[in-house]
Amino acid sequence: MNQRHLKNDLENSGIVESVIYHDNRYFVIREEIECDSDLFERTYEEFKNQSTRELAKKLLSLYKGEYLAEFEALWVAEKRIMYREIYEKAKVYLSAHTFLKLKDEYDKEVDPEEKKRIIYEDDKLACFNTGLFTSTYEPIYALFYINSVPGKQKWKFSDFKTEYQLTLIGVPVLPHRANYFTNPSDLVFDTNREIIPQWHHIINNPENFNRIPEQVRLGSNYQTVIEGAIKLAQKKIEANYRLAVPQYYKGKIQLLIPLCLIDRNRADLALVVTKSEEPKCYLGHTCLPLDWAYNNARLIARPDSDWLQP
Repeated sequence: MNQRHLKNDLENSGIVESVIYHDNRYFVIREEIECDSDLFERTYEEFKNQSTRELAKKLLSLYKGEYLAEFEALWVAEKRIMYREIYEKAKVYLSAHTFLKLKDEYDKEVDPEEKKRIIYEDDKLACFNTGLFTSTYEPIYALFYINSVPGKQKWKFSDFKTEYQLTLIGVPVLPHRANYFTNPSDLVFDTNREIIPQWHHIINNPENFNRIPEQVRLGSNYQTVIEGAIKLAQKKIEANYRLAVPQYYKGKIQLLIPLCLIDRNRADLALVVTKSEEPKCYLGHTCLPLDWAYNNARLIARPDSDWLQP
């Protein structure tokens, strides 16, 4: 790629002052360009200030493995280690939330053998299914060993393992994922119910409002555009029920609805809806970026829908 092609590509991405010529050399203006690693670090700063499941899931979705892998320098190696540690912290945070759901199942189960299929433990180690997957869709388990420090908690976290790795160290039972639903009908959108959006939260909350594409936000009829997108989504779901994707949040099953705000064939946001019995409708709580929505849905199952992909 020559300098002209590079400059054109950067300018097409909205980076006007992208390349300068000085002292017989060309320079890319780094300040004009936001890299994946910049977004990853900024999200981690937000996560440190206010740890939430949404930010932890965003960190997982942003982590691309070996950042800056093509560079060989000490500072790059340190960065890669730091990014990996951040990724592990986010996994631990999410695993803790999953563990609370599994602990509830474990406490209610009376059969000792079935308990092992929820949280496995023996006199040396313990493990549970985090509900997360590797890039090759292998389940990820959290592994613990007996804590050798007197007066401390019984178990000490060791590492995340795949089922293959757990089998190698002799774990005889691989725990299942948390069971997030008992009524399968909750996973399917009831097209006889209308959606009532929580407009105050979607539009008047600055953080939520900024999730709406700028092209729509800057218009005077953004609420009308969103209403139209909701009606279009309901019609699409009537034709294909799989477009409504389930997620689990605070003990309840919710559905993620695609909102196509600019192009009717491409989703921009996911509307989160919860079934209400009085009145019989769906309450539209908030709109999520697609990467957040994907990670929420993945805790139940890998989304089988074209509009919600990693």
